[in-house]
Amino acid sequence: NAVMRGISPEGEHLVPALPYTSYAHMKPEDVLDIRAYLATLPAVKSPEREAEIPAAPLLRRGIGLWKWVGLDTTPWKPDPAQPDSWNRGSYLVNGPGHCQECHTPRNAFMALDESKAFAGGPHPEGKGRVPSLRGLIERGRYTDAADIASALQYGETMGYEKIASGGMGQVQRNISMLPEDDIKAIGEYLASLK
Repeated sequence: NAVMRGISPEGEHLVPALPYTSYAHMKPEDVLDIRAYLATLPAVKSPEREAEIPAAPLLRRGIGLWKWVGLDTTPWKPDPAQPDSWNRGSYLVNGPGHCQECHTPRNAFMALDESKAFAGGPHPEGKGRVPSLRGLIERGRYTDAADIASALQYGETMGYEKIASGGMGQVQRNISMLPEDDIKAIGEYLASLK
């Protein structure tokens, strides 16, 4: 519920500090696999403390209304017209990768504007813009899907300038740890965005 719906164990609406709006599209078994992995890690001792959120009960009610208006919980579904690798890339980008959270602008309700999916928008930290992921090949940014995959795998160390800008450095490092087939699938999917 926390990861896919933004609901606490007490049934309260969680502030979307984690991208549950994208994780809502994940397969429940993948979320449970992540939970099982996390359970194998040593616990971190940290005192519990109340969130420093002004008017938290009112804010949580507002988040509930926002979810009602803008939280799409439709499970991700493969496109039967596309190859398995493209569908794998689509799943990774739209679910666990949560790429739209930054690369898609938001509407008046602060929900993702799906009509402009991956078209770029204001940077979430308020400084500058996040670039569009549409037409990466057509705009001359990359030569093909394999080139996009190489950029994600090797980053600026292999001459892919600016891939680490605006916070993407950590994202690129994390993607580089994925299995090579997954990186290629992400490249294939991103190459298809027009």
